Amino acid sequence: MAVLGESSGGGLVLAMLLKLRDEGFHLPTAAVALSPWTDLALTGSSLQRNAEADPMLRGTEGARLASYYLAGADPRTPYASPLYADPTGLPPTLIQVGSDEILLDDSVRMAERMRAAGCQVELEIWPRMPHAWQVWARVLPEARAAIDRIGTFVQSKVEPQAAPLSAARPVATPPSEEC
Repeated sequence: MAVLGESSGGGLVLAMLLKLRDEGFHLPTAAVALSPWTDLALTGSSLQRNAEADPMLRGTEGARLASYYLAGADPRTPYASPLYADPTGLPPTLIQVGSDEILLDDSVRMAERMRAAGCQVELEIWPRMPHAWQVWARVLPEARAAIDRIGTFVQSKVEPQAAPLSAARPVATPPSEEC
């Protein structure tokens, strides 16, 4: 199984993996985080640096949205902000982010932490892409290419460990004509 999330959902995927690991559950085989929001403390410089370039998100909304979600909790709580966790033991992860996003630093810093902890992580920074560009697959060739890349990544991690179809499903036998 693989899990995927985008933006705050990408942060939730990483937080879920941390919680599953910490609780002793089996982890999914792979994870994909698209432009994950990993730092609710809002310390990344791309929040300001890319504020004018990212048409999808506004850095000024981050503090308000984070406060709603946190409800008074520390923004550096690892299950809210995976950037502050020890990611040791997380499954192979693909992170895609656009170079023009305000959450660029969240992705870059998370990938760096994962690498430093010995995790297998692939960080793809797509030039001139805004936040969540993958949703524009009907009109944007880069979005289609990104989705194809996600499929290739997931297949490379999940398929080698999948059970053969014959073992995964019962084989139906044709009814006997003697009945």
